[in-house]
Amino acid sequence: MIEYSETKRSSSAPLPFDLRTLQAKVGKMLGLSAKETLAVAQSLYMAKLTSYPRTDWRHLPEELIPDAPATLSHLRGSGFAVDTNTSLKHAAWNNSKVGAHYGVIPTTVPAEGSLSGDEEAVYKLIARSYVGLFMPDAVDLVQKLVLDIDGFRFVVRGKRQLQAGWRVLYGADENEDDDEESGGLQGGWSRGDQIDCTGGEAVASKTTPPPLFSDANVTEYMAQAHLFVTDPKARATLRETSGIGTPATAGDFPEKLVARKFIERRDGKTKKAAKIFHVTELGFALLDALGDSPVTKVENTARWEDMLTDIAEGKGSKDAFLDEIKRFVSTEVANTRKIAGAGGGDRQTAPCTVCNGTVVRLKSKSGNNYFWACDSKNGDGSPAHGLLADDNGKPGKPFEDRPKPAPVDSDGKEPKCSKCKVNVVRRITGSGKPYFRCTKCNAAWWPDFNDKDKLGKIWS
Repeated sequence: MIEYSETKRSSSAPLPFDLRTLQAKVGKMLGLSAKETLAVAQSLYMAKLTSYPRTDWRHLPEELIPDAPATLSHLRGSGFAVDTNTSLKHAAWNNSKVGAHYGVIPTTVPAEGSLSGDEEAVYKLIARSYVGLFMPDAVDLVQKLVLDIDGFRFVVRGKRQLQAGWRVLYGADENEDDDEESGGLQGGWSRGDQIDCTGGEAVASKTTPPPLFSDANVTEYMAQAHLFVTDPKARATLRETSGIGTPATAGDFPEKLVARKFIERRDGKTKKAAKIFHVTELGFALLDALGDSPVTKVENTARWEDMLTDIAEGKGSKDAFLDEIKRFVSTEVANTRKIAGAGGGDRQTAPCTVCNGTVVRLKSKSGNNYFWACDSKNGDGSPAHGLLADDNGKPGKPFEDRPKPAPVDSDGKEPKCSKCKVNVVRRITGSGKPYFRCTKCNAAWWPDFNDKDKLGKIWS
């Protein structure tokens, strides 16, 4: 053995919620969307049960500390019968880290009367985060063991809880701590001790892609938009400005995309899991049409944020900023018309098959596909309906109405995907031909020519 060390480490309860972290937690625990969470939080605020929810601050003003005894008193009657100590001062109480608003906490008003199921669940999450501020730190014994095995250096880490502290508020199914290895080591070793190695193996593994966006994480990813850009300056600006959107508006963006059928919600892997966002066929058509347009670049948000900061500091011109926006919009509208062939003699229009409008035939940015867009608008300026598929040069059905491959009744003889090792499903093409499809990796095969229950040639 080369080295063994033990260190006691204390951790305080999490900070109170701001709107984004509340939306993420509620999405994970209750499956509510960001917009639904805001509506519930706003309802609790209007009932004077919690503080203002549309906040991007997580710290609290020290002037509210005297309210703690009254607040904790009625929270004990709401199911939080734990030992608290109002003389403890959590790092959350910090006037220098409070802006126009502060973290979301319960008020001195008891939650008496009838709350809806969602209201009660969200209120308890907010109350729990507040109660934890007045509980002792959690204390862990962090262990590190360094071994020399046949000339190779191995490091083993362990962690054993010495004091639960505020963690008694949180169930075992919800890990509020960091990702460090859990499970304590035996301990009691000294440098130079001999430890027998009874076995070992090399395990091949694969990395997995980041999780898909969901109601539980989409607003967090919007706040971390800097992770998706490579330009150093834009990355720094987006980090400083907390990404794109504000806590109060971020939840509206996914809802608008869903309403316009560019994305859709699908169930997660478990019943309790948050809904997962998937791009629809219509959404892919839009992205294909936009191609590499600056409209799709989050870096523009960073550039405009820099200009707004300069204006606020007296170093920039409001008129110059507005001229920049006007030029950007004019240029991108012109480019879009060019993509659509709107200015040339090959513009092809037809009566819309869905409404009384006119549709124009557009070519995708890649030039491999066509689709049709209608000029009809809703009162708010949004498209009256989705794009139409191209049917041999004529307007076809709306993308969202196009028939999806129908599954064929399973007979229990479906083979396994050669890659994922899960059973594939039988489906039929639009022309009635059977094929196999993997629901995990989406690969497809034709049935084997000699045995319809086996995978044949892959369908690329």
